Amino acid sequence: MFKVRETFIPFCIPDVSEREVDAVAGAIRSGWWAKGPLTVEFEKRFAQYVGAKHAIAVNSCTAALHLALLSQDIGPGDEVITSPLTFASTASTIVHTGATPVFADIDERTGCIDPEQIERRITKRTRAVVPVHYSGVACDLDGVRALCRAHGLFLSEDAAHAVETRYHGEPIGCHPMGAASFSFYATKNLATGEGGMLVTDDDGIAERAGVLSCHGMSRNAWKRYGKGGSFRYDVTEFGYKYNMFDLQAALGLTQLERMPQMQAARMQAVEVYERAFAPCEALVLQQTPENTVHSRHLYVLRIRPEALTIDRDRFVAELAERNVGTSVHFLPVHLMSAYRARFGFAPGDFPRAERFSDTEISLPMYSRLSVEDAAYVAESADLVSTIEIVEACERYAALWEKEIEVGMEKLLSLATDDREQYQKEQEDWETGRDANLKALTEQAGEGSLGQIEAAGNRMDFFRARANAVLRELYSYNPDFTYAYDSDDSSAVSAAG
Repeated sequence: MFKVRETFIPFCIPDVSEREVDAVAGAIRSGWWAKGPLTVEFEKRFAQYVGAKHAIAVNSCTAALHLALLSQDIGPGDEVITSPLTFASTASTIVHTGATPVFADIDERTGCIDPEQIERRITKRTRAVVPVHYSGVACDLDGVRALCRAHGLFLSEDAAHAVETRYHGEPIGCHPMGAASFSFYATKNLATGEGGMLVTDDDGIAERAGVLSCHGMSRNAWKRYGKGGSFRYDVTEFGYKYNMFDLQAALGLTQLERMPQMQAARMQAVEVYERAFAPCEALVLQQTPENTVHSRHLYVLRIRPEALTIDRDRFVAELAERNVGTSVHFLPVHLMSAYRARFGFAPGDFPRAERFSDTEISLPMYSRLSVEDAAYVAESADLVSTIEIVEACERYAALWEKEIEVGMEKLLSLATDDREQYQKEQEDWETGRDANLKALTEQAGEGSLGQIEAAGNRMDFFRARANAVLRELYSYNPDFTYAYDSDDSSAVSAAG
């Protein structure tokens, strides 16, 4: 039978080996603590990894998304279309340019933005589209690209979840139509603590993003403290402090080398989940289109409300009680108070995203998650999905137990001659109750069906005793009636 583990399984933890420790220590000893040669090497290696001409290393995916839009001079009066089912930074970078975020609803099968919904929201003011590769599933890039070509729109892919995502066999970021922005946050497949990368094939985007990422200083100003460097530089634009530095890059280079091993470990956990949840009617699995290789940054489940009597929040709480950490991706951006106040969004504006969010649960998914821990998570979620049946059995068991108490009290008041006999029988039953219940629980099978079986066994145990007491009551007064009322703590009532 299922046993709650003593230690907590976190939603995510970084995968750090001694190689990362040694790499960071080496960067510290080198004296290059700011942007330096390791950052430049990481840019080169990451561009090769995804198949892009240029890569600009920055301190977050947020910075990369912002720079991509700034490279096109997007600003006040412009509109940029994106998904409401994303982290706030996707939309906030649009706001920071002075442009207006316009949301387009999602495809509920994947959680990604729906090109048909994008098309409905294109206006004369639309300048760009920022689709999100949600959880590691590639959005319908063919559809989005076609719209961008037809309407002359800039395409800036939010690839925060898409390290190791492939579309039509190519990595996300491979020769992007405009630009793609990746995240190296601590929870990501490739992690540098904080960090990001903007990739593009466009020389102009790369040049401008590189300058804007470091105060608007001329592109190679980082070399000014090295041998042969010059103190002379120019500030060509009013830029930002967005650059990555070498301690982060040391992590990134090592993680990039370890990516095949780390990704394989993720996929082992995914296989455990998929086998466990495929037959579960109360849970909906995220669909992965045939043209996509899912990065498995997140493992997304949705509960099926019509098959459960508990909501998503209760589901999350029940998993926490079983020492399983979870998260939700995401609370829709258009429902955040800042966006409602400034742009007038309201509940119901994007019903697909809202339904998805209300039923979504993200389970633990990371390369250090063992197969054994993944199996425990899967069993826990499977058990929670049947909790309403178990709780019903427990409620009935409690009612039958109350019947025994009330019935025995009435029986002892009537059976004056046999009172001692009935009292002894009840004492014997109570003495063996805990041992019998334990045995019935141990006899049940494994998994959710076993949990239901065990709860049913406990219910039947109390019901059998209650029926025995009621039969004795009838022998003393045939006019006694038994009326079950689920809203009443007692189901015993006497006639007259």
